[in-house]
Amino acid sequence: MHSLITEEFAQLERKQNCDKCHEKKRACKGNTIPCNGCEKLGVPCTFLRPKLKVGRPKSKQILQFDGISTHMRKRKYSRKGCYTCKMKKRKCDEIFPQCGSCQRLNIECKRPGMDNFPQAQVNRTISDDSIESSWEMLLDYDSLLPLMDSTSGQSFNRRDKMMLSCLMKSPPSISLASQPLDPITCPSVHGMKNMSPCMSDLSEELDSKHYEETRINLIRVCETNNNCLPWKEVELLKYFIRNVSFLLFVDKTTDKFLSTVIPLCLEDHRVRYPVIAIAASNKANSYDFSNESKRDKVFYRAKAQANIILESADSGSQNLLLGILLVCVLEILEGDSLFWSIALEKATQFIQLNEGFGALSRASPLIFQLFCYLDMISSLSTCSIPHANTLQNSSNQLAWFEDDQISNSFKSKFGFKFGIAGELLKIIGNISTLSSMREARYTSVEKDKQFNLLANIIEMKLQIWTPPMGRLANEIETDKDSSLVLSSFTLAFQWAAFLRLHQVRYGYDRRNSRIEACVSIILRSIKVIDMNSDLELLMMFPLVMAGSVAVEQEDRDYIMTRIQNIKHRLRFNYISEFEKLLLQVWSSDKTEGDSVNWAKIRFFQFPGLVMF
Repeated sequence: MHSLITEEFAQLERKQNCDKCHEKKRACKGNTIPCNGCEKLGVPCTFLRPKLKVGRPKSKQILQFDGISTHMRKRKYSRKGCYTCKMKKRKCDEIFPQCGSCQRLNIECKRPGMDNFPQAQVNRTISDDSIESSWEMLLDYDSLLPLMDSTSGQSFNRRDKMMLSCLMKSPPSISLASQPLDPITCPSVHGMKNMSPCMSDLSEELDSKHYEETRINLIRVCETNNNCLPWKEVELLKYFIRNVSFLLFVDKTTDKFLSTVIPLCLEDHRVRYPVIAIAASNKANSYDFSNESKRDKVFYRAKAQANIILESADSGSQNLLLGILLVCVLEILEGDSLFWSIALEKATQFIQLNEGFGALSRASPLIFQLFCYLDMISSLSTCSIPHANTLQNSSNQLAWFEDDQISNSFKSKFGFKFGIAGELLKIIGNISTLSSMREARYTSVEKDKQFNLLANIIEMKLQIWTPPMGRLANEIETDKDSSLVLSSFTLAFQWAAFLRLHQVRYGYDRRNSRIEACVSIILRSIKVIDMNSDLELLMMFPLVMAGSVAVEQEDRDYIMTRIQNIKHRLRFNYISEFEKLLLQVWSSDKTEGDSVNWAKIRFFQFPGLVMF
């Protein structure tokens, strides 16, 4: 047998070490077969390793030894891996139509030559038709509830089962006060039947496959400056395209937003000034800012606000409405004034004078979704009915938040990249509405029962919430286990919402065992998420909620460190306002003790802040 092996390998390039010595990482002279090491161990001495260490052979190579087929070992790196694995720099098993890594993360698996492959066979991300039912991960809260006191934990489990049966048998509406139950969803109760085609068409359009190409083309258009704009405005537009656009909105929105808004900026100052003001504000908060950048921030912000003050709402121009909404975005990102509320009122007035809500959704779906999103997040802070609700001609003033038509409004991919979106936005909106009903709950026993009933339903919905795995998997760039990171991300947001719901129901006592458990879980979950990762930009809501009730100085220092890191990366002024809010809450320890109402401080001393 040794003579056959010697004869075969006479035609191959010899290696210095045999396979066994190479595996054991020991020196091998390789002059004779068998070598000294293999002869001593009494094992076959072979040289079957591939010649090259990188890549995979184009065809499977088989060597014949005494009639036995021996497959060569696969090489280290794959050549036909999917784009996702190559981008994450990990090995791809090349399984068709979806590799193991993409299947585990529940994301789309794309590879060379598959651009036209039917999406029904490849795409496993959350589809529009099953946005609430395609969750991959459900957390077992029976293992987490023992962190709270045992008595309350048992009542939680019994109550959840009881409320689940009540929810299945409950009518589509509940007569509680005159306000709608859900400020987030009620605008779409009666107006979404005819809008779903527009929404689905827009969802298909908002696919940013060519974001880089679009960005380069738009920068070239700005550089040509056919409209003879001032040099500084052109530079700020280019800064917005290069440095701000990918920070501002989610990936599937950025390409559509840029290709729609930037050409309008070159033609209409009502759209241009808000965009330039956002760019100037971001540039003024960067490391290399100058005094001129500070002045540009104030100057262009004033020019953008003048669009609302000087223009008439009955002009009928869609550019004016878009400019008003962009001013609202600017003011929310600044976080130091209530001008965003004035902008939304102006936008509502514009829609009322120009054919109404339905006509806007059909004519300008991007503007329609931007208006709905801004109206949603503003309701989180005002705890009041959204402006869009006044655009409906419905006699039913109480909307049940489980209506099938409502879910259509959440199929939109529009939203801040670093903000709350989707199902969680709806749940937190319900918590804000519940907060506005606290005074009414004490007027009668019946209203108090209904208040607790609604709180239990919201809590049950929150327990089964999980984030969209497809979007978050693309944000993970860490050596840690991706499932651990996603679980920690889910826990941080869930328990932050649990904390807010507990404050609405029972008060702001920091020494309560449930609040202490919430803070502990939130901080442990946040520590799993790496600093300077993309997921860190989404953690403002859990950080603020944990900071509002944190007692230990070590916890407060850690929270402030993470918030400052997010501020340095996003460079938007509203994060500085949240810093000031937490410092004000912590400075109230001496006067108010362990029951500091941070929501009251935010409402009166920091009214411009929007919790999104």
